[in-house]
Amino acid sequence: AASMLTANSFGYIPFDLFELPAFIASAAEIVESGECGAEGDNVTWTLDSEGTLTISGKGDMMNWSNSDKPKYRDYDFKKVVIEEGITEIGNAAFYGSNRLAGVNFEEGLISIGDEAFRNTGLTSISLPDSVTILIRLPGRSLMPNCR
Repeated sequence: AASMLTANSFGYIPFDLFELPAFIASAAEIVESGECGAEGDNVTWTLDSEGTLTISGKGDMMNWSNSDKPKYRDYDFKKVVIEEGITEIGNAAFYGSNRLAGVNFEEGLISIGDEAFRNTGLTSISLPDSVTILIRLPGRSLMPNCR
């Protein structure tokens, strides 16, 4: 049987003995996805195998409560990416996501709903300059009970 050879500084090594490091050979795969837009399919979410939840599309996310929740809150995710085009994060969007440790916001986000990050693992967030409205109902706040 013929073996493919690869050249390197040590001479030739049979290709079948050569393996790429795992960080080069694998990429995050999408494990789940769905819709989370105020108008249905205008905003979507994807969760990858590395624990990153990405929110993308155009317009506002739907509003939820701590008991009426989007499907993505059934999963443990560590990071959220809010892509350009999302204008509002809905009420209680990430409520109770206690493994959430980081959020990346792209410009264009205007508003963040009441209790959007309540009971998460976040200790702080940096908002883009485009955010001008933080919705807070009386007696509640954006990030209570966060670490």
